[in-house]
Amino acid sequence: MGGASPEKRRALDSEPHTLSFRRGQRVANRQVFREMVRAECEHHPIGFFRRRALVRFAQRLDIEAYEARLTIMAVEYECRRGQGLPNDSTEGPDEHSDAGMESAVRFVVVFLAVVANVLLFRWLVATMK
Repeated sequence: MGGASPEKRRALDSEPHTLSFRRGQRVANRQVFREMVRAECEHHPIGFFRRRALVRFAQRLDIEAYEARLTIMAVEYECRRGQGLPNDSTEGPDEHSDAGMESAVRFVVVFLAVVANVLLFRWLVATMK
């Protein structure tokens, strides 16, 4: 996808004149990628398709896919802690989940009322015969 394979990277890094340049370039690429991810997750979580696009872009910057995914998760964690956003694992009920629960309770109550009316109607019809 654009990035050099680990073997090719090791061969390039073994040459003395390119060693420090390549390492410096990779460090700079990681910093750029980290800032890109930080800008993405500043206001909302990163979705699946955007995360996949970021990983592909990171591979073009010679960042391994696993390292890109770890960087994304680390930056998202930092964004949540820095902005006081609730973590996904500790997120409590909010107005959206209460609304969903309320509509489910309404559905059950209406369903039970309909069943009770049908049973009452059948009992009335059976007692009139």
